[in-house]
Formats: sequence, C-alpha cells, structure tokens
Amino acid sequence: MFLCALAACVAAGAAADDEAPGIRLANTTRAVWIEVGVWKVSDFQKIVGNNKSLFLVAVEPTAKSASSAASSLGSFGADGRYTMVNRACVNRGEPSRLTFFQHKDSECNSLNADNLAGKGVDGGKCVGGEVANTTTRAVMLSELLQQIPPWVPIELLKIDIQGHELPCLSGAGGELRRINNIFIEIQDLPEQRKHMYKDSHNVSAVDAKLGALGFVRQYCELNGPNGKLGLDEVMREVNCMYTQRGMQPMIFSNMADVAGSSRFEWWTGARPKFHEKWCPTELESTAVPNALDAQLRALNIHVHTPNSSMPTKSHNCKMQAAREGRQQSTNLGRS
Repeated sequence: MFLCALAACVAAGAAADDEAPGIRLANTTRAVWIEVGVWKVSDFQKIVGNNKSLFLVAVEPTAKSASSAASSLGSFGADGRYTMVNRACVNRGEPSRLTFFQHKDSECNSLNADNLAGKGVDGGKCVGGEVANTTTRAVMLSELLQQIPPWVPIELLKIDIQGHELPCLSGAGGELRRINNIFIEIQDLPEQRKHMYKDSHNVSAVDAKLGALGFVRQYCELNGPNGKLGLDEVMREVNCMYTQRGMQPMIFSNMADVAGSSRFEWWTGARPKFHEKWCPTELESTAVPNALDAQLRALNIHVHTPNSSMPTKSHNCKMQAAREGRQQSTNLGRS
C-alpha cells in the first residue's frame, strides 16, 4: 500500500512531459528526505537502506547519472522507498525545457553557463573547458512538496546543483517552510564575479532568502576530502546547514572522509561521532557567524577561519588546523 497526497497518483516514470513525476510514499514512511543533484550515487543510499521509515525523493537531470544512482539505491535495499526524478530543479517562470551545460567531469554539469571571468577548474574538465549543450526537463520543488502529505515531516532538503541553488529554492514558494533542515553547497567567495558559474549567488543571498522563511544558518563545512575543495582558493566550496527555527538541527557531513550512515546525527549539544574527520568553517563572504560555531569550539572542535594572510600550503583541513593553532600561539607570544 502507498500514501498519496493527490486525488490521483501518477505512476513514477509515466508522467507527461508537462507534469511532475508522481511520488508514491511507502506505507512504512514516517519521514521524507529530498536530494537535489544526486549525480551517480546518492549520499543517502546507506541511510535509506537501513531506515525502513525513511523515504527519499531524488532529483537528477542527467539520465545516465540518475540511472546509476537508482541502481545503487536498489543495491542497498531501498527499492520501494525512493522516487528518482530525472529533471532539473528550477524557479517559477523558467521554461519546462532548458539548456543544460555538460562538462567532461559530469559532476560539474549545470543549468548555469561557465563564468569565463573566473578561473578554470581541474584543467577545464570541470569549468573553463569544452562544454556540450543539451536540453533537460524541469521541475519545481513546489510540484514535489505538494505531493507529500502534510502530516509527513520533511526532515531534510539537500541541494548540490552547481550555481542554480537559489532559483531551485525559490521554486518551492511557501512550501519551503515545511522543510526542517536545508543542506546546501555554495561557493564562499566574497567577489561574485569569481564564481565558477554565471548568475550564481553567494551565501548572503541564500541567508536572505532562507532567513525570510524562518531558517537559521547553523554551521558550514569545507567540502571535499579533508576539506580540499573548501580550502582551494578558486573554488572555496562549502556545505551549509540551515534549520527552521524551533526545529532540531541536523548534523550532516558531505565530506568524503565521513562515510555511510555515520555522516548523520541530530544535534544534541554533544560532539558528533565523526568530529575528528569533520571540518566546520567560518565564512569569508559574510560577517554573520554560524549559529553553532561557538558551541562547537566549546566542545574543542576546530572551526576553520579563512585567512588570506596565511596561505593554504596543503589542501588538508587537519593540517591547516594545526597550522592555524601554531599561528595563534605565535601571535599570543608576541602580545
């Protein structure tokens, strides 16, 4: 048996081009997570496989990647407890079919064109190199959220879509208030003209959008293995968690060093079990602090401080933490 919020459910994969794919929740569903920009493997496949009460709505515009992610979810025992939506997440007013820019590194595919004023990434395999244009179908978050019954909590929305995050969020409208936690990848660059993609937005714009809907930025982490992509001066990729006021914050890490179901915990005021592999960070593009930074430091968790006067000699956040500690000790000795 399945739950359905609409008068008639549309079978997955059978929706007409101008309709959103139908979401059929398993009767064991007690909570929903949404992952926009799944790529080839869902970050949540092990968690969903182990938790029979959790349902995943996965959104991925690249057909080959969506097929790969669906197969992998099935191998973890998640069949019947996820819906794969092979579309791109957009705002109201955007066309139902859009130009999609494909790169040699498909993880960098985007609805946003490369920013030629910025610097190339990964020798042009990511951005700044050869790009193939194709088209993809679109979906708004509101079309998906409206299919989830109001009594089913939407605990998490994760977005990683290479510069199109704010339009995707805007496409949810007021339905966005139903979500408890939003985990979003973004570039922490003070100068927007240096972003990897045209028309992408900085942290302050996301703060303003989500703050107006009652969300608070709890923490941000450096992205990539050992925080490599966050420490890279060209990319400065961070993942930030926003929580609806009054809701329990989720502690989730997208760092490759933190694997499987161990990357997720609910915030209780204690150190996360994965804290030794975790790289939380302050932000360079805004003076507004993360809500949990002071509490994390009180728990002896190092929170990285971007500092242009101290060059990053290694793309490793733990080595950088040690370097920052030595620098602070030197400064104290001089005072």
